[in-house]
Amino acid sequence: MNVIPMKAVRKRRHPNLRKTKCMSCRKLKIKCDEATPKCEYCSHTDKECIYPTEKQLDVILSASVNAPSLTSNSRRLNASTSHMNISKFELRLLYYFNQVCLTDQAVENPGMERVWKIEVPMLWQQSDLVRHSVFSLSALILSSLCNLEAVYKEDYSFGDSNNFDNWTTGFYKGSKTKVSDTNSTSIEDRWSSKVPLFPSKDKNSKQLVNDKHDVDNEDVDKFKELLFEKSNEYFVKSLRRTYAVMENVQRQDMVVKSQHQAAEIVMSGILLFSFLTVQPYGLVPIISDDPKITDLVSMVKGIKVSMTKSFPLLYYSSFGEILKSSERVSLPILTEDDVYPICENLERNMQEYFEINPEITDEEKKHLEGALYLLKVVIYRAIESSKQCSILRYLFVVEDWILEEAKQSRNLLCLKILFIYACLCLMGKVRISLERSIFSDYLHWYKNFNIEHFGAWRYPDDEAFYDLIIEKGLVVDGVNFAVLKTFDPLTYNIENHNTLESY
Repeated sequence: MNVIPMKAVRKRRHPNLRKTKCMSCRKLKIKCDEATPKCEYCSHTDKECIYPTEKQLDVILSASVNAPSLTSNSRRLNASTSHMNISKFELRLLYYFNQVCLTDQAVENPGMERVWKIEVPMLWQQSDLVRHSVFSLSALILSSLCNLEAVYKEDYSFGDSNNFDNWTTGFYKGSKTKVSDTNSTSIEDRWSSKVPLFPSKDKNSKQLVNDKHDVDNEDVDKFKELLFEKSNEYFVKSLRRTYAVMENVQRQDMVVKSQHQAAEIVMSGILLFSFLTVQPYGLVPIISDDPKITDLVSMVKGIKVSMTKSFPLLYYSSFGEILKSSERVSLPILTEDDVYPICENLERNMQEYFEINPEITDEEKKHLEGALYLLKVVIYRAIESSKQCSILRYLFVVEDWILEEAKQSRNLLCLKILFIYACLCLMGKVRISLERSIFSDYLHWYKNFNIEHFGAWRYPDDEAFYDLIIEKGLVVDGVNFAVLKTFDPLTYNIENHNTLESY
């Protein structure tokens, strides 16, 4: 019998198939400039930049060639928006929050990872308050950090269909919501499938991922405006409701009765705090003595009260790790080796303050010394973990007395404590814009306060710290807070520092 030879099946070769993207860019499916030792994305986000070996690359490319059709992913996208009653734009924000926001803010332990990766998505589909909080944070980071000119084709977004299936299942499983309009031709939905990539160091850059796919500059500008409007729209919704709920809890007009209610209040508060600390719009100050103005410390006080009220309901629940992690900040026993020049300077200022003001009570001294000790603790934790959240937590562990004295009495030491806190946050890159942040706003305000009341800086180390952060652009390299072991603003040699960013 004659055997008729079959034609060899020719595998479709994808463009740029042999591109040696780093592992981080491959994971996020974004363009990699393949620079060494670090690509642009990893340099900007302080990630470890690892390029695959030839053997690893062969495995990756083999899997890529055999991957399911991207057209099916587009169908899954439409199906998902129908199940969840959200637009494709909002689904993209949700995907960005899950894949990028949570990845960049590395979790501390498996329990925390479970809360953010599993419990929050489940709460998201049951709570409009949490939903708006997630959307506001995601839209904010997307609009401020990303190079909106650098976009992929529509079929880029969910690359691996298995990952997409696993991810979406957690959000809409069992949902009975109405079908949303997935055929929208608005600028919102036309751009919803084009996820922006990494920040561009050249703000005027118009470079596209692929020059063959031109993007209308007018549409780009409209999309930028859309993200700004959307982030503020979601923020206003979440702020009003979260603040109202927290005020009711503080006044005891509202009793937290269920785990769901407790989780909704606590998680929306944390998300709102995250939004406020990174937003570049000057929406709220850190402190304000005007009762009509919402400030950050008031929000923190409300979140702390909500956490206290929710403690019995959440501590042994699936959300308990959030409360337990806040306890750990005060666990370490500091030794004589845990001496930080920043804290030594503050301690000298305190002793001078006590001598000049003999009317200071023992209770007031205890509050101030306690704030100093907790500052040492968060610096210790930041050095140990190399995580920004270790510094951010300070507002949650310091006593309300310190915050109220800063707000109402303008106690100089309390203001200085907040100044150090803001400086450390900026050193740790807790912001998404070099031009403005809630922390840089406070540094400028504190400088003006000193000049207005003393004619110059009251403490030389404050002036030196301000100059290093604002004028010189000092940031820690790779969110590595080990520099704080020996860092003294008065003697620090900026010439020996590699990482500088101008404000």
